[in-house]
Amino acid sequence: MSTQLLSVGDFDRFMLGNQDAVSLCVALYRVMHVWDDLIDQDKPIADADINQSFFYVMGEMPVNPFFRVHADALCAVLRSVMSSWMMSTELERGEDETGRDLAFGVRVSFVDFVVQCACLLGGYLHSQQVSRECFRALCAVESLSEYKKELNHA
Repeated sequence: MSTQLLSVGDFDRFMLGNQDAVSLCVALYRVMHVWDDLIDQDKPIADADINQSFFYVMGEMPVNPFFRVHADALCAVLRSVMSSWMMSTELERGEDETGRDLAFGVRVSFVDFVVQCACLLGGYLHSQQVSRECFRALCAVESLSEYKKELNHA
């Protein structure tokens, strides 16, 4: 997963100032990074970060007011995001060059969750703008060739 390039201010703008939606997106963004670090084992992850992630997902997310109102729509997208992320990890580890190319794009599937939240808050046109900004930010970390070079050295 890419370096954390989205800030709380970005999420505030994307979520049109809805603090419950901002809190949800920021926390899940952090959880996805912790999950990535646990699976990739490419850098140490503090117990406190792991504990905080689990606490959020099991103890805070279910009672987040924005999540509660939109749980049906958000859970469906979140399941898809998680499945895509797991597939990208599998593709990254494979020997198939095409699979590794696909993993480069699929690994930022969290954008789909952010876009869904933005759509619920601001409609289609707003969600399209958020989608463009998120993909530009998250994919600007490295080029496909840099990504593949890093995979080959892992």
